[in-house]
Amino acid sequence: MRSLLLFVTLVFASSSCSCPPEDSCAAGTEMCECAAGGRCVASLTCVDNQCIAVPVVDAGSDDAGADTGGARDADSPDVAPLDVGPDAPAVCVDEMLSFSGAPQRIEVPEGARFLHIKAWGAGANGDGGATGGVGGYSEAVFEVEGEGTLYAVVGQLGRHNGVIPFGFAALGGGGLTGVFLSDVPPTAEDAETALVVAGGGGAAVRTGSGVGPDPGIPGNHPMAGGQATMQGGAATNTNPSGRNETTGGGGGHEGGPGRGAGRNVGTGGSGFVAANLGPFVLDENSAGEPHYVIAHSEIGDETPPNSEDEELPIDACVGRNECNGFLIVRFLCEDPGDIVDLI
Repeated sequence: MRSLLLFVTLVFASSSCSCPPEDSCAAGTEMCECAAGGRCVASLTCVDNQCIAVPVVDAGSDDAGADTGGARDADSPDVAPLDVGPDAPAVCVDEMLSFSGAPQRIEVPEGARFLHIKAWGAGANGDGGATGGVGGYSEAVFEVEGEGTLYAVVGQLGRHNGVIPFGFAALGGGGLTGVFLSDVPPTAEDAETALVVAGGGGAAVRTGSGVGPDPGIPGNHPMAGGQATMQGGAATNTNPSGRNETTGGGGGHEGGPGRGAGRNVGTGGSGFVAANLGPFVLDENSAGEPHYVIAHSEIGDETPPNSEDEELPIDACVGRNECNGFLIVRFLCEDPGDIVDLI
């Protein structure tokens, strides 16, 4: 079933600006033409050839350090408008969040009865031609029984560039994507505040001269997780090229271990869906089953789960090897029905 996208626009002191293909429309409240092929930055959405800010999300602190997932990166997928289906449930607020490099604050809107979350973890570094572990996918529908403050984290891709990825990954691993019930941005130790988490992938590695490249372990995979916190584990020994920093684990509800003795690739982080947290209670579908899915790809697969979802940005690099994560947060005013397909 297609979901209705309701854009809530504000009145801005607008100004026009050119938006050539190589540039991005300005952030903040400025509205820019984007018909020329330029893309909107992560905080804006292109509607009727303008970059429109959607109110609800507060980008949070700019100085996201180790406790909130790491450094910033300019890579983020474009956001495309959704088609409106005739049978879609009414939507109170609809947010599509791409990577921003900082926790993003979301307030539960007045009148919301259900919350629908779709999360893709980030993909990991591929070293020496190996395939980095792709991100996991987690989706859930909750009944909303009160007010609350949520923080969204959208994972950053893992690369061999010395940058610790945002989303609690170690060097080379992919960051987790998740939604957390908290008044403050989550740290790696705050797994108990997680509502939904999609694990980031673990980094790949070439094992040595004459030995083929080994793919990283994907996020949400049965082998994923194992760390005491959401932080992915750093590599603990050096591969033949000396690049142990490329083989870290992905962020997850339990972060994935990095490369260690007897292990030559990073491990993805685990996925998670809470059954009952604060004002959010996991919904049931028409068959009386919990309304969620935690999906993973197989080791070596370059395609993340649910990568054909019609709500993903067109031609976006989401969750794949060395690709950022993505998140859709949707508050609904009426029962959404069976909108989660078990994939």
